[in-house]
Amino acid sequence: MKVLADTRTLVDEGVISSAQAEEIQRRARDEMVSFVINIVLFSGIIAVIGGTAAFLDDPREFCLLGAVVTAGAAVFLLRGPQVLTLLVNAGAVIGSVMFIGGGMAWIAPDLSDAAALVLPGAVIAGLSLAGWVKGPRGLRFLMGWLAFLGLCLHLLGLVGAEAPIAPLWLLYYYAAGMLIAAGIVLDVRLLTVLSLIPLATALSSQTFYVTATYGVVIRESTLTILQMAVVVAGCLWAGANLSERYQRHTRVLGQLSFVWMNIAFWIGSLWGDTVGEGLWRPRRSDVPADATDPEAAYRAMLDAFNANATKISADAFSLAWAVLLAAAAVWAASRGRRKVFNIAVTFGTIHLYTQYFERFHASPGTFIIGGLLAIALAWGVWMANRWLKEKQPPGTDG
Repeated sequence: MKVLADTRTLVDEGVISSAQAEEIQRRARDEMVSFVINIVLFSGIIAVIGGTAAFLDDPREFCLLGAVVTAGAAVFLLRGPQVLTLLVNAGAVIGSVMFIGGGMAWIAPDLSDAAALVLPGAVIAGLSLAGWVKGPRGLRFLMGWLAFLGLCLHLLGLVGAEAPIAPLWLLYYYAAGMLIAAGIVLDVRLLTVLSLIPLATALSSQTFYVTATYGVVIRESTLTILQMAVVVAGCLWAGANLSERYQRHTRVLGQLSFVWMNIAFWIGSLWGDTVGEGLWRPRRSDVPADATDPEAAYRAMLDAFNANATKISADAFSLAWAVLLAAAAVWAASRGRRKVFNIAVTFGTIHLYTQYFERFHASPGTFIIGGLLAIALAWGVWMANRWLKEKQPPGTDG
């Protein structure tokens, strides 16, 4: 966990020495400079790729140029001076994106042709992963990056095909499993975290943007909660039984799964849920073609579905959510899991305000009561955080 500390105060209080304070400050400066360099480098890479794509409107030329740049970067990484490694790796990223992106546009110019990407993506990912494991150490970054791009190509071909080879929900679960596996093998936690996207999409979750408005849609609140609960439980088990290398992945995946579970509770507490409505509700395309009155037949199918579907009220979600948040906060506090505790407190505040104003509506009186509750909550969190700080074992990050 990154820690902010006032080194001058720590020196004055005798917690650390002046030499230690200087070393901490030096490392902080180095990290800030590295962060700035990465931002500028990333911006430059994006600009070069975008400009080249606009200049070369032929995907074949774009792909072949990318292959040449990638091959040249690989040779230079093996034989060139180490001082230029940063620049060459940037060129390798540019070339590999051009190679994979141009190849994708070349092989499948239309998304309906996405199935053609499945095999090339798998081959690129497999060969690159083998190079990452067995190849020269100087090419590990390039091989890992190519493995990721090849996996993306493979998964895009599976889920984007006009006629999927399996049910989409199953393909999304496959994509999530592959991203988790790639993240663990390459030891890149960002890949592990990306698995949440197909995991959520498998149950019809999505986000959207419309005219300066961002939104999230979870059509299956109950199933999403159960799904993320399974992921959290699996991460807790793995974190207790596996080595630190794997725990780094289970912690971040479990924490973000807990966040998504809370978002599902939030939506359910507002509108309730008809379990399976987003996945199995009859569609108009399910109406038999020979039906004499298609609209009446569709209505009858909807009525039959609703009559047998399990419905969970918004009040039930609100109560269960409150119990979960309280239990999670107590559990996190007792075990020194500060990040989980902070997530529980954050969504506890959201839950309190959402339900308060949803049920009692806004008025001068409710604002006063809400403000008093916020002050009491802030005091409670302050006290709990002090207690948690004393309970947290040294070296843990929650």
